[in-house]
Amino acid sequence: MKIGGIIIVLAIVFSLNGYVIARGWQALPSASTLRPVYLATTIALLFAMFAGMFFGNSLPQGVAKAISFVGFTYIVIFIYLFFSFLFVDIL
Repeated sequence: MKIGGIIIVLAIVFSLNGYVIARGWQALPSASTLRPVYLATTIALLFAMFAGMFFGNSLPQGVAKAISFVGFTYIVIFIYLFFSFLFVDIL
């Protein structure tokens, strides 16, 4: 049961992150070099979030703090972006 819950939570996080990435991708100009940078940055931040959660105890303290700070800051930004995009889509 614990594995099933983790799989459901991960599916929700990846789905919502995909929504935020897709809406941000659409907001950027189509002939822009910012699109690949945006995509790489959001994917790297998503993996930093999971790296901070799963490997935080096994990494050196300074590295773990930096990765956790970046990853959990992304969570806050991600939540604000999600609700902003959702609000705009509903209107």
